[in-house]
Amino acid sequence: MKFKKVINALLALVLCFSLLPGIPVEAAGASTAKVYKWKQTDSRWNTIYPAKWSKGCAVTAIAIQIARTDLVRVDVSSASFNKKNGEGFNPGSFAKAMKLGDNLAVNWDVSKTVSGFKVATDSHFRKASDSKWNYYPADSKQAIVDAMAYFLEKGYYPIIEGPGSRWGSDKKSVHYVAVIKTTDDDVRVVDPADGKEKSLFSISLNGNKWSPANIDKCGKPKGYGCCRLYKVDESKLLETDDAATADGSNSTSDNVSELDASAYLKRCESIPTYCILKANLSKSEYIKSLPCSQETNKNSETIRQMEKDESFTAVALIKNTAGNYWYAVDLGNGKTGYMYAGATLFVKPIEEDPTFNDAVFSKTTYGKSLSMKGHITSQYTLITEVSTVLTDSDGKKQEVSTSTKTKDFVIYKSKIDSGLKFGKLSKGDATITFSVELTVYYSNDGKTISSSSYTKTHSWDFNVV
Repeated sequence: MKFKKVINALLALVLCFSLLPGIPVEAAGASTAKVYKWKQTDSRWNTIYPAKWSKGCAVTAIAIQIARTDLVRVDVSSASFNKKNGEGFNPGSFAKAMKLGDNLAVNWDVSKTVSGFKVATDSHFRKASDSKWNYYPADSKQAIVDAMAYFLEKGYYPIIEGPGSRWGSDKKSVHYVAVIKTTDDDVRVVDPADGKEKSLFSISLNGNKWSPANIDKCGKPKGYGCCRLYKVDESKLLETDDAATADGSNSTSDNVSELDASAYLKRCESIPTYCILKANLSKSEYIKSLPCSQETNKNSETIRQMEKDESFTAVALIKNTAGNYWYAVDLGNGKTGYMYAGATLFVKPIEEDPTFNDAVFSKTTYGKSLSMKGHITSQYTLITEVSTVLTDSDGKKQEVSTSTKTKDFVIYKSKIDSGLKFGKLSKGDATITFSVELTVYYSNDGKTISSSSYTKTHSWDFNVV
């Protein structure tokens, strides 16, 4: 029954949200995203918050969420934030820029400072319903977790009013935290009070914890736990210049949580290739540990510098989450590095011979059809076309071809299998020849993709008896 109530509330909120244009479909706050664990008391910015927000928790929590997007470029040493190009972002420069317009005081709007980060809606938690507010049931911890997971899956960046909000003796104590992800049974936040990632339900202020039992003490009007949801205007995302940032020059190590490298790579698109590259030192000089994007710059380490005219073997072409192309290159000893494609020149494909697995046969029966078995595989390169020529003892030929995109072409029940009529072959010696087209993909500018193909043939003789 509780689950049903949660679902009904979710559906109600979906209807409300559907009126909002441009909601991102990709989940915000994924565990692979960078997270800045900034403290509101950091001496670099704790004296420049707008007057109404002088404690700094709200400003810092919002800054943490903005820094996780590609709307800005973080630089913790910068004293000013450039609103036009997103350079120099940190809580201090953000607060300073915002202080000039003090637009946070108006419906929590910060879009005059960071134009692509906009308030989507306010949502609230409480035990009872109220038609005047978007609300979620808070009769259990799991209900709160489920609601937060829903927000993140819809692409929102939540700022939630934490425990102690208006609970102090002066009824003015307010504290805000940034929600970054959920687990099956928990809501994970960054708390600006100490700059640490923790459970929402572990936070205590003025002797109270953020819990279903205390939910009716939180928020305004009384009885609501307030959650501001921000969304990203994707038209305002910065165009990531990977060539400029490939050496990590825009990177900082300001307490960024460790990126899950394997999970990040799974989110990238891996395009088969196997080719020789040449370093183009006029654009970049470094081999990195990850295919850099704004999301990975802080975690992608420099493995080593390239040498002039050095050649590399590329084993995959990676399209990262920013839409730019990087090569996975073989560094030997089982190690892989990543080179920005715009800093390389494609030289030539490395031609590999496809393997015929369980496909070869030595004889067939005259007048009877044959279902071909086996498959054709390549290790690195994409098989893009398979052609066959079947020649019998009288010199009669059957030709069949088919297009494909795979590294494992299954012959059985393919167009090749159905198109060749073994029952029509004359008795005697026959030959079958496979021509396999293999294609490698490459990029010389890091933005667009090109291809180069070559063909390998394989044939064998058999008897029709």
